[in-house]
Formats: sequence, C-alpha cells, structure tokens
Amino acid sequence: MITDFEQLTRKLRDLNRRVRVAAVCPRDHSSEAALAQAHKEGWAEPIVIDHDDQPTAAREAVAAVRRGEADVLMKGLISSDVLLRAVLSKEDGLLSPGHVLTHIAVAQMAGYHKLVAYSDAAVIPYPTQEQRSRQIAYLVALCHSLGIAEPRVSLIHCSEKADGRHFPFTEGYALLAAQAREGAYGRCVVDGPLDVKTSMCAESMRVKGIHRWRGRCPGLSRHRGSQRVPQDHHPAGRGAHSRRAPGPRGARGDALAWRRRPVQVL
Repeated sequence: MITDFEQLTRKLRDLNRRVRVAAVCPRDHSSEAALAQAHKEGWAEPIVIDHDDQPTAAREAVAAVRRGEADVLMKGLISSDVLLRAVLSKEDGLLSPGHVLTHIAVAQMAGYHKLVAYSDAAVIPYPTQEQRSRQIAYLVALCHSLGIAEPRVSLIHCSEKADGRHFPFTEGYALLAAQAREGAYGRCVVDGPLDVKTSMCAESMRVKGIHRWRGRCPGLSRHRGSQRVPQDHHPAGRGAHSRRAPGPRGARGDALAWRRRPVQVL
C-alpha cells in the first residue's frame, strides 16, 4: 500500500517508462520546476504546448491526448475555464459518455500516517446523487491502484446525522452506503454522514461511540458546507499541510490529479 509520495515516486519509476505530460502554457516557475523535477526523477516526459492565444493552446493539448500522443494533461498558467472548455467540448473533448468530470486531490500531511484523498473541492460545488456516486467510484478505483484492498470512504457532513430539512443531500448518503455494500463500487466501505475529524481520528470515533469502522478513513467525499477542521484540532496537528499545490513538492500530486483515468482516494 502506498502511504506517501516517495513510495508513489518509486512506483512510477518502476514502470520503466515515462508518462507523457502535455503541459498547457507552463510559463510560471512552479509549473517549470514541477516538470523539471518529474523529468529528473525519471517518470515523466514533458510536452510543452504554449501559444499566445490560450484557447488554441488548450485545444492543441487536448487533441494531443485524444491522438494518444500524451497520457496526462497538466494545467500551467492558463485560465481554468479556458482549459475546461476544451476538455468538455462535445466534439473534441476528453470526457467519455456517461462519465463525470470531477476533482480529486491527494494530500500528504506531516504527522499523519498515510495519504488522504478528497473530492470534490473545485469542480462540482453541489453534486447530484448520481454525480456523487461517480465520485465514489473514481475514488475507490484510486485507492485500489494505490494498493488499498478495502478503502474506507467517508461521506462528509458537519455531523453524524442526516438532516433532510437543512441539508437534503445527506438523505442520499444511506443509499450510497447501501450500494457499496451490494458491491456497486468494488471492495470498499462507504459510510456517512461523518465529520472530517471523526473520519480521520479513531479516538474521536471512540469518544462519540461510533463503532462502524475498526480504523480510520483513507479518503473523504466533500460537499460544500461540510465542516472544516482547524489546524490545532486536526489529527495531523498544527501545521498540517497538503502537497497538492504546484511546484517541486506538488508535482507528483498534480500529475496524479490530471490523469484521464484518475488515481483516486476518497
């Protein structure tokens, strides 16, 4: 099981091939440094696609992925809406029929014993029940690819009780958990609603008398309005940080997040 980015880097090197990364307008220092580090580590082959006209650069990068000339699409110094417009194009985009474009980030935090993945913090602010189901499927697939045999997926809310009056989306959590028990997502455990701290801290779960899991959750499914944990109450302690930002330390996380078939942990 991969528990940190160093292990992930070793796994990528062990593939004995370079992942072809189509970097769109990587003009900023962070993008350049991330590409340089990934290339130096031996697992990435950068393909720089730049143009004074951002939409043109985005279309060319997406076309390179469609033609099989690149494996990963990486955002550089380009507006997100411009890049996503090319990705979502019904004629020339990357989204396969029946799939959902969502956002997944994998974080490594000081003092915490494993990676944590969460979705969706950027693309779908208010997912439907079907979209949330697809998010779980993507995240479970990521966990499996990281060697987690039975990932635990926590459906995040500010409490452990469904509240149909104020938060109607929580009423769908029980159905998602039931679908998981029936094998809809492969081998995994899905439960919720649970808050972030309880999901990541076995002691918090014990204090609250919750005995649904015999351990902590490797990933989180987030909804806008869900609880944010102050750093001094975070299981990783004060100063906990994510390594999904671009730059040398975030290069691996960024490449992971942009895979067309994402590697996901919920």
